[in-house]
Amino acid sequence: MLSLGIPLSVVMRIDADDLVCLAQLHIAIARNPLLYYGGNYDASYYLNCREILRRAPAASEMPDRSVFFTLYSGTFLLYKNKYIKDEDGSALQRMASDFVEQATLHGDPIHIARALAMQGLTMGLSGKYDEALATQQKLEEVYSPSLSEGICREYTSDRAAQNFGYSVLWYHLLDRYAEADRQIEYIINELMPEMDQRDVHNAFVILLPLVWVLLDKGEARRAETTFLQYVCDNYDKFYGDDSSSSTYYFYLYKPLRFLLRLARDAEETSADASQYEDIESWIFSDDFCTIQRYLASYMCALGKDSNCILAE
Repeated sequence: MLSLGIPLSVVMRIDADDLVCLAQLHIAIARNPLLYYGGNYDASYYLNCREILRRAPAASEMPDRSVFFTLYSGTFLLYKNKYIKDEDGSALQRMASDFVEQATLHGDPIHIARALAMQGLTMGLSGKYDEALATQQKLEEVYSPSLSEGICREYTSDRAAQNFGYSVLWYHLLDRYAEADRQIEYIINELMPEMDQRDVHNAFVILLPLVWVLLDKGEARRAETTFLQYVCDNYDKFYGDDSSSSTYYFYLYKPLRFLLRLARDAEETSADASQYEDIESWIFSDDFCTIQRYLASYMCALGKDSNCILAE
């Protein structure tokens, strides 16, 4: 019997259509955000889905293998966020390579773009920035914003577009400043206007790496304007009247607003202590520094985690 109570005999006899339904059910449950509560994510649904597809003879008869790609993507997040141990990163790199190979054979650019994004981020997280950028160039040959809706439908967020933001950091870390600048211009002038403006999580992930590079370049006003426009202002516009609404990184909106405001004032020498009473009040309030520690680990690829933001 598998870990979620499904007899192995059922898995061995199930036909291809029912197998697809069973796998999709596991993945839908695994995506439930309540499973992430408190940083103790229950990975069993993804892992059990992987085991079912590995053991079921009908898996070889599935006409549409895209369910495998959704499983690859979800399992990748478990590795990335340390819910599955992979000390040297080798398991993650193998899975990313398998994903690219299978998606290429499948031929759908939605899945190819997601697979290349996973492979690029895997290399970036391992510090292999040259390899990450080589993969990014392949991604850019496949990806266009017209794919964004389909990628979000399959993978909940446009994880291919998010790699454009990561690549700004990779270029910057390799001192390839001209290429970083070109990517920044593409993101601000071409990519972001084409993204779903309601998807503020997607905007946050794309733009935060870019924000740090712009601050390093002495362009705090541009960093602030761009971040507020696509993240904070859009959240207020689409969700501000709904007190039950939130988004994954909403807890960082206020500290980032304050940080960008201070950085802009410092650059423009317009600082006046009387302007910062709201910041001072927040720093000494009970709300300051209440971010759950486990959330910081999710932000490594974004350049700085929540602890760095609060420290600055």
